Parts: sequence; C-alpha cells; structure tokens
Amino acid sequence: MHWVGYRFNIEKENSTENLIMAFDLSDEVFKGFSLPNALVRESTLHLCNSVCEDAIAVLHYDASSANFNSIICIVLATISVL
Repeated sequence: MHWVGYRFNIEKENSTENLIMAFDLSDEVFKGFSLPNALVRESTLHLCNSVCEDAIAVLHYDASSANFNSIICIVLATISVL
C-alpha cells in the first residue's frame, strides 16, 4: 500500500516536504521515499502515485496547463522492496 504524503521540516522554518509513504502488509512496517527536489515543494494536490509494472511512480499534474500535458514519472522503488 502506498500514497503521497508530507512531513514537517522544522529545520527549514517549519516547511513541509512531500514524500511517498508505503506500508508493507507482510511485515507491517512503514517506509518513506524521498521525492526529487523538483517535486518536494509541489502541492500534494498536484501529485499522485501509481504502479508502473513492478515499480512505484509519481505523476505530477501541471496546474498551469490545466491538464496532464506535463507528467513526471519517477520510479521510486520496486514493489518487491516494499
């Protein structure tokens, strides 16, 4: 199971950083995957995650074009790792 989340970064003036959270059902462990710098500060409303074959990917919705013309697909981890 995985989803887009964020965490507070107290060291950077209480800013937030986006990440992908994962929960491994087999051993009941949470894991966090950092996003590339280009996506760390994007609104979480413009990010979603998906499965591409055996990997987790992040899709970025470009709000300025009002559609999915600009999609960034980034492989974060293979599902077998989760």
